[in-house]
Amino acid sequence: MATVLVTGCDTGLGVEFSRQYAGDGRRVFATCLDPSTATETVAIRGNIEVVKLDVADHAAIETLSARLKGEVIDILLNNASIGRPHPPFETDYALWQRIFATIWSGR
Repeated sequence: MATVLVTGCDTGLGVEFSRQYAGDGRRVFATCLDPSTATETVAIRGNIEVVKLDVADHAAIETLSARLKGEVIDILLNNASIGRPHPPFETDYALWQRIFATIWSGR
């Protein structure tokens, strides 16, 4: 069965992707900024491991890469992003730079 690495599993779509892949019997590495606060992800049943990762932190990527060395990742679902908090009808340029850095870090 396929092994899946899903980024951005603290909330929302990442949680659901992880839940569905684990429910289908796949092995899942679900990455979160802080696994201790990712209660929905931690509660998923199946062959799932919740691991710490900030995709905008190169050192964190290297650490996870070293930890998973030798693992075959069949599917990478690069879901990480920054959706909140963003004030409505205002432009926070520093936050948008972080958002784009997070989105584009995996490419």
